[in-house]
Amino acid sequence: MATEIKRIEKESILSTLHNKRISMSSLIERNDYSFTLIEVNKTALSLVPDRPLPEIAAAHGKKLNLMANHMGMNIFFTVEIKDTVKERLITTAPESLYRNLGRSNSRQAFPSDMSMQFASLEEKFILPFPLLEQEDVAAPLPGLEKSDYNAIVTHLAKWVKTIADAYKLTLFRDAKASPLEFEKSLMMKIGKTLFLPSIEAGLPELDETPEKRLITTELFRKSDIASDQLTQFIQTKHDEGLRSCVWVPLFFERYVIGCIQLWVSAEDKAPLGIEHISTLYQYGKSLSAALVARGYFASCSVKNKFFQGNGVDISASGILFSYPLSSLTPAFTKDKEIALKLNTGSQIINSSARIIRYYRERAVDYWGCRFVGMSPEDSRTLIEYLYGKPFEQLKTTLMLGQA
Repeated sequence: MATEIKRIEKESILSTLHNKRISMSSLIERNDYSFTLIEVNKTALSLVPDRPLPEIAAAHGKKLNLMANHMGMNIFFTVEIKDTVKERLITTAPESLYRNLGRSNSRQAFPSDMSMQFASLEEKFILPFPLLEQEDVAAPLPGLEKSDYNAIVTHLAKWVKTIADAYKLTLFRDAKASPLEFEKSLMMKIGKTLFLPSIEAGLPELDETPEKRLITTELFRKSDIASDQLTQFIQTKHDEGLRSCVWVPLFFERYVIGCIQLWVSAEDKAPLGIEHISTLYQYGKSLSAALVARGYFASCSVKNKFFQGNGVDISASGILFSYPLSSLTPAFTKDKEIALKLNTGSQIINSSARIIRYYRERAVDYWGCRFVGMSPEDSRTLIEYLYGKPFEQLKTTLMLGQA
């Protein structure tokens, strides 16, 4: 288990590496390089390699993984190259130093002649809608869990007659040009219910639903939708003779894919209440499950669909790669297993891998993975490719964690 070194000790170790000129090592483009730390401060390091680095490995923004032996203990840290001055590399100061990294073999910057692709092994979907921070947790309506889409719509229509004049079910992907543009954009961005218990009163000031599912006046103010659009929208509904309305979003995973609209116009009917909203969410969950069973989202599935990743660093036991910020994120979450293809130029290495960590930085998503399904033959090929030596020469040091 890796142990992060505390700040005061970190400064002391860096000072010792500098004062005693302790050699640091890094595996770059399948070759071992040694570095000497000749200058250190709070924001930068100045390093001198034992020989010139490949141009691509010394480029601005490249990561450098370093290992040093300090008092019999291997210390690991990562820096980013900022500049090259003659034979010196100017890098960032490391954010953290680690001991007892527990890595079976050393990592190196991703080789320039290797490429990688990744894919989801699970049925995950990417839809052309805004991605919400989290999925709503509503459960399907009891008794409808295994019903088909048409049966659920029929059940919904019967229930609606008991509380409203009419309803409308809209799937945004199928919607033609847009009488629902305002509702659609508002619900898709905020991921909550548009509720007008009284047309004259407008949006509620407080959210009285237990799950906090309403678009309140405060939430609307935080959106980037102009207030006059809301005013105009409410006036239109008033002119249509509506007295009470609700638009409940239809969720699928972390997307709003449609809505269920109910309205009351008749003077002798009670206005809609918040007690109806949770039931509509359950209908929505049932409808989403039925759409999946129908294959409605099949064209949006990313299962076994490969994407070109950008390798950051790699070892014989795992890989760190990135992908520009996109809606892929919910398909590749921590502890999920994914498929990988590593192309060395002469061979394709296939493996599954488990996502150990995920983070986002400067509009880029990063995934750190451990190989879990690589064949012995592919593992041997990868080891010999990464470390530039026949497997038999590497076997002992790999077992000792020294490669």
